[in-house]
Amino acid sequence: MAPVYADHPYALIPSPAFQDSKDEKGPVEPDMFCRVASEMAMVHNMAIRGLNSI
Repeated sequence: MAPVYADHPYALIPSPAFQDSKDEKGPVEPDMFCRVASEMAMVHNMAIRGLNSI
């Protein structure tokens, strides 16, 4: 039988800036590409949160 996807919410997308900061010992300023990728992950997470609320 096929898995039922309606039984659990969609997982959120991790932010690249957050993942990079976990690997480093101190605060590191992310580069332009990491900031844009993190912003895109946040935009997609807002849509996913909206889908999860239905």
